[in-house]
Amino acid sequence: MKNILVTGEYGGMGRAAVLTLKEQGFRVFALDRKVGNPEENIIPIETDITDEKEIIKAFETVKTYTDELFAIVHFAGVYMLDSLVEIENESFRRILILIFTVHFLSIKRFFRC
Repeated sequence: MKNILVTGEYGGMGRAAVLTLKEQGFRVFALDRKVGNPEENIIPIETDITDEKEIIKAFETVKTYTDELFAIVHFAGVYMLDSLVEIENESFRRILILIFTVHFLSIKRFFRC
């Protein structure tokens, strides 16, 4: 069985992707700040993916199941309903930090699987 890590699993697109991956025979490690109950081939891991210590903890959890990931899929993020003209500078900074931090920290740590 191939293993895939998905961030932002409990949002709309992330959840749909995880269910599709599960149906296709993958085991999915589902990282999010708030998680649901474990399901067959879906391993929820409560993680603030902007916190390097929590990413390391999630990595250690994944390592108890497997030494190899087939893919990392990122759905974690935030969406502001404002246009770029209307969005506040601080809100824009938070979005960028979240998006880039998630990718950097998770790839840096999980690429070792």
